[in-house]
Amino acid sequence: MARPAPGEIWRVDLGLAAKVRPCLVLSTQERSQQFQRWLAQMRGTARPEEFAAVSSGYRLEIERMQAEILDYLLRPPTLRRDALPA
Repeated sequence: MARPAPGEIWRVDLGLAAKVRPCLVLSTQERSQQFQRWLAQMRGTARPEEFAAVSSGYRLEIERMQAEILDYLLRPPTLRRDALPA
């Protein structure tokens, strides 16, 4: 089975009135989970005084992915070109 990649458009069953819609993939759940696993691993291996420095890049990437998703979800829908009056 193919896996979605950020930037791709996939047809997704959104479960609302059984409608299947095209959706833009902003971030894969696997990618976000991988960063979370790395952070969890660092919590157990990094010294307390170095944890903030070594984990900050991963935390920023998780926050960036979440911000992209929220920005997309809160953006008003645009009119489809084929829905405009003639």
